Amino acid sequence: MLSNIHIKYFYLASAVLLAYFAVTGTSPLLTFIWAWTSLSLFLVGSAYWFNLASIFRKRQDGTIPWYIRWGFIPFLLGSRLYNHWARKRDSVPSMQKIDEQLYLGCRLFSADLQKIKANKITAILDVTAEFDGLDWSQFEDHIEYLNIPILDHSVPTSAQLNQAVNWLHRQVRANKQVLIHCAMGRGRSVLVLAAYLVCKDKQRNFAEVLQQIKQVRKTAGLNKWQLRALEHMLKQGKINIHKVAWIIANPVSGGGKWQEYGEQIQDELQAYFDLTLKLTTENITANTFAK
Repeated sequence: MLSNIHIKYFYLASAVLLAYFAVTGTSPLLTFIWAWTSLSLFLVGSAYWFNLASIFRKRQDGTIPWYIRWGFIPFLLGSRLYNHWARKRDSVPSMQKIDEQLYLGCRLFSADLQKIKANKITAILDVTAEFDGLDWSQFEDHIEYLNIPILDHSVPTSAQLNQAVNWLHRQVRANKQVLIHCAMGRGRSVLVLAAYLVCKDKQRNFAEVLQQIKQVRKTAGLNKWQLRALEHMLKQGKINIHKVAWIIANPVSGGGKWQEYGEQIQDELQAYFDLTLKLTTENITANTFAK
C-alpha cells in the first residue's frame, strides 16, 4: 500500500517536472496545459504534505464548488479516469455487507442507486475529499448523508474519526443500513469502519477487526502509516463513542440566538448523541442546571 509520504513526493516531483516542460516548451497551448497541470499537482502535493483534505472545499452535501473544480481539473480528471478504470477491473463488488448493518463500498454513481435500494441502505458516510457526492435530494427515499473529507492513503484527525464513529453509532442504533464508502472501498472507508467496530466492542482488537473485514472484502488494506496512527489513537483513548450530551441554553438572556439557531443546533447534535435539553427560565438559571 502507498503511504502519505510516497504520495506527496510523487505529486510534488510531478509538479516540478511539468513546470520544467512549461518553461522550456515552445507551444503556447502545451505550455498552458503543462503549467495548469503543474499548479494542480503542486496544490494537491501541498495538501498531502500538511494533510489538508479541506483544500477541495467539499461541502456538507457532498458538492465541490465550481471554482475548485476549475483549479483542479487536471488532477480531478486524472482521478476520475483512474477510478473508472480501477473499478471496472476490481475483483470485488462495488459494495459488500461487512457487519449486520454495515457495508463498505466504492465511490457512488447513479447506476448504484438500485443496489442502494435493494440493500435498504438509508445512511451513507462518504470519506472522500476529491469526488462529488450524489444529489440525494433526487432520491426517492430519505438518505442520511455525511461527508468527512479524508485524503487517499492518509489518516483522518482524531476529531474526524470521533465524528464518524459517533455518527455511525447513531445510525446503527436507529436500525439503519449504513454504507461507508471511499474511492475504491479499500483504505479510508476500511479505516473508519475498523475504528467504529473496535469502539463499539472494546473486547475486540484492531487486528481481529481488520481480519474480519478482509475476509469479506479481499482488497481491503491499510498502509503502515495508517495502521500505526489508528492503533496509537485507539490505545491513547482518543476515539470513543460519546453516548450522551446535554445542552443548557439560556433563552432568557433576550439575545434571541436560541430561538434562531436552537433547532439547527439540536438537529446537528442529535446525529451524534442522545441529547438532553435544558432551557433556563426566570426562576431557574443556567448555574442551577450546571450544578
